[in-house]
Amino acid sequence: MFFSRATSASTYWVNLGNAVDSLKNTVIPPLAAGVITGNTTVCQNDANINYSVPAISGATSYIWTLPAGASGTSSTNSISLNFGSTATSGNIKVKGHNAAGDGAESELVITVDPNCPSSTNEISVHDKIKIFPNPTSGLIDISVNGQDENNYKIEVFNSIGGIIQTTVKQKGAGSAQIDLSGYPTGIYFIRINLKNESYQSRIVKK
Repeated sequence: MFFSRATSASTYWVNLGNAVDSLKNTVIPPLAAGVITGNTTVCQNDANINYSVPAISGATSYIWTLPAGASGTSSTNSISLNFGSTATSGNIKVKGHNAAGDGAESELVITVDPNCPSSTNEISVHDKIKIFPNPTSGLIDISVNGQDENNYKIEVFNSIGGIIQTTVKQKGAGSAQIDLSGYPTGIYFIRINLKNESYQSRIVKK
């Protein structure tokens, strides 16, 4: 590419061809990573928990950093993690990488619950009440004995104490079902209010 400038005395020519070609071949680091999506509350021994980030412009690979006790490898914008028996809460981080270096990273805070029930557990809240399965993918069965003459109320709370469901069962209804399919994964609490007593249990939604 040439530019010229004419004056009364002389004409100047500037060749920018090499500079333009050089700019075309310049590699810059990737842009900043976007928001990581995935479960923010998990249990020790949870497996195949997926996380991802939107494709990062300019990235040829991705670098993931995991909380202590979590394992998994990936050079793409998604990763599947296993949380071991000693896993602890921490941050998942990711950044884009290319020949020019690394982009700014993004991170997601992960809470690891060391006290989650096993997947085969049926919780006996009381000799009158059983709740299962726990953890659950959505549906929860509740068995209540000895309520042939009294109504009882079932309340479901999210992890910050907000009521998300309330059900009143008529006397003689010895079983009930709660559906959490439409709610995010995480920790929930079920409270069962009988005539003169109340019982509460923690539920893990996967």
